[in-house]
Amino acid sequence: MVVENRIPKKEHSMIDLTVAMAVLSTAFVFTALGFLWGFNRGFLSGVDTTTELLAIEGYVKHTRLENGELKLRKLNEE
Repeated sequence: MVVENRIPKKEHSMIDLTVAMAVLSTAFVFTALGFLWGFNRGFLSGVDTTTELLAIEGYVKHTRLENGELKLRKLNEE
């Protein structure tokens, strides 16, 4: 016995298009949020951590300001 598709072809493709658009828009929103959160938390803290480590290990010339910030100096600067 052959089971017939009871949903007309036109409505069936409309449901698929709606689902596809919902999935794509959700993917776009969460990709954008992940990028923004990852940049603010990961990238910026990674730069700070790397700079601090290079200064502590003596790979870059630096001075420590009164407020605790690290100021990098040029190589030809004393």
